[in-house]
Formats: sequence, C-alpha cells, structure tokens
Amino acid sequence: MAEMEDLVQSSSPLEQHILSSSSHPARNVGGWKAIRYILGNESFEKLASMSLIANMTVYLKTNTTWEGMVAVTLTAAVPQLTPPKCEGESHCLRPEKWQLGFLFVSLGFLSIGAGGIRPCNIAFGADQFDTRTAKGRANLESFFNWWYFCFTIALLVTLTGVIYIQTDVSWVIGFAIPTACLCFSISIFLIGHHTYICKKPQGSIFADMLKVITAAYRKRQLTIAPDSQHSFYDPPMNDSDVHLKLSRTDRFKFLDKAAIITEPSELDAQGRSKNTWRLCSLQQVEQLKCLVAIVPVWAKKLTGKDKRLTMPQRIKIGIVMSILCMLVAAIVEKRRRESALKHGSFTSPVTIALLLPQFVLSGLTEAFAAVAIMEFTPHKCQKA
Repeated sequence: MAEMEDLVQSSSPLEQHILSSSSHPARNVGGWKAIRYILGNESFEKLASMSLIANMTVYLKTNTTWEGMVAVTLTAAVPQLTPPKCEGESHCLRPEKWQLGFLFVSLGFLSIGAGGIRPCNIAFGADQFDTRTAKGRANLESFFNWWYFCFTIALLVTLTGVIYIQTDVSWVIGFAIPTACLCFSISIFLIGHHTYICKKPQGSIFADMLKVITAAYRKRQLTIAPDSQHSFYDPPMNDSDVHLKLSRTDRFKFLDKAAIITEPSELDAQGRSKNTWRLCSLQQVEQLKCLVAIVPVWAKKLTGKDKRLTMPQRIKIGIVMSILCMLVAAIVEKRRRESALKHGSFTSPVTIALLLPQFVLSGLTEAFAAVAIMEFTPHKCQKA
C-alpha cells in the first residue's frame, strides 16, 4: 500500500486519478460506462481518418499534392501550399520541394497518430470487462459487435456524405469536417478518463514469442521425459491477472524446452530468470502455443450445439468470401481496363454497378471473419 501511495504522489494529476481508482475496486469504473466513451472516440476517429483515406486519389488528381488531417485542410484553404492546377491531363507543373516536404511531414504525423490509436482502441475497450465472470465474457463479445457496428456506420457516413461534400461542394469544408471529428474524438476520450480501467503494460507479445523460440532452440538437445518430471520455470502472476493464467498443455512439446530449468544458476536470488532469452516462463510458452494452434483453425471443429455459427465456422466462411471477392475484383478490373484501353482514355465507360458484387462479398467477409477473429480470445484458443 505504501508503494502505491508513493507512486500516486509521483504521478501527474490524471495518472494519480487513474492509479487511485485502480487501488479502490469498489469504485464504479470500467464496463459499459467506459465503453460508451471508447466507442464515441473510435467512431469519430474512423470518420475522420477514412474521410481522408477514401478520397485521397481524387484529391491527388485534383491538386497534385495531399497532406494529413489539419494540414490537409490548410492545403485546401491556402493556395500557396499546393502547386498550380493542371491544364488538362498532361500539363501539370511539379510541386516545389518545400511543398513536398510539407506533404511528407503531414503524412508522417497522420501515420503516427493512426498507428497509436488503432491497435490500442479495441484492446483498451476489452480491458474494461472482467472476463473472470460469464457476464464479463458475454459483455466482451457484445462490445466487439458494437465496435464493428460503429466502425461500419462511420464508414457509411464517410463514403456517402463527406465524400460528396469534398468532391462536389468544397474541399475546404470536406476536410474541415474530419478535422472537427478528430477534435470531438479526442474530447470524448478525455471526458471519459475517470471511468477507464488502465492496466499496466506487460511488454511486447512479439518479443515474448521470439524469446520462446530462441530459448527452445538453444535447449534443443534436451529430451522431455514422458512423466514430465522436469523443473519448469513458472513464476506467480499478479492477482489481477491470475485468471488469465494458461495451464500447461501437451501440444507442441518442443516449445516446453524454453521453460525447463537446467541448472539453478539460471535463476536469481528472487527466483526470477536471469536471461529471458534462455529461460522463459510456462505462461510465455503457452501463449505462443495458442497462437500456433489457431493458424490451422479450418482443421479444427467444435462440438458445441450453439444456435449461431461457431467462431471457426464464421472465420472459414469469411476466408472463402475473401477469396471470391478477390476473384470477382480481378475479373471486373480486367474488363474495366480493356474497356478503357479500347476507348483510348483513362476513364472506363463501364457502369459502376459492376463494383457491387465485390463490395457485397467484401462486406460479408468483414461480417463473418473480422468480428469472429476479434472474439477469438486466448481462453477459447486454448479450447480449440
């Protein structure tokens, strides 16, 4: 408790609030109270970013240079930030070097911002539920569906209303809308900060995977006895994460070598591994086993009698839809290109309705596979 108080006192005001909340379990944090802010943040962020990404080609063709988020609004509003407009399709002046520099810096900021929020938002939302209970696990699955629903609605608004404003009304207004949406996204996230459950980062899963593979390779000469009388490195977990602990399994036994303690000198005075690239915990080994196990998910079958399709079934259907989507898209693009070449133009006279089948298949792919993959949590992976 003293350590927690010292940590709170040495933190910023926002961090103090979060840490204090985590030390009082009775406080009403997490759950759907926090999820509503996360979903609002995700919806406006997706609307902002997709408004720029979806119409990038048109803006490039129109203005010959393109910038990110706030900067892209400036390029539409400030003529000095873009080269002169093209006279026809073949008479375009090259942009100045400083204009290109502005372009690359803006794209860099946009990439960094998107890379920071997109991998973390859905994981942060999943942290708001207690998966030790059946209700928490059910709410987690519901959250995945709501997250994808909000994403789809934001995409629908983007590809209809915002794109229309950008191309047919005004680029300035069209780019000001996603900029304002991003401001709303940040504001919503900050307003809900008092409701969040913030879990302490525990390192990179990719580094753990590499460590297990390296340690198992270094100890490849060891033989695992059938009676499993080896001494395995299995340190205790934090109380808050003990429910996530994976039991040792008999699959992919060669990976177990990474957790075998060959000599006492591999541990320090506190019983911790001195070299994590030579001795890994059983938890790290089992996490890698889970990942390897879901690769051939279409070779696996669940025997439960659910009313709805099981997750492996939905993933398999999504994979098939994805293959069909690519095949249909290839056929349509071949026809479009041949038609354009026949008329000696960059624009093909074929009807836009030809794009409908691939869009339908793409939507089915997302509906079946994307949501199911997000639901495919480690505890279900272990059952597969």
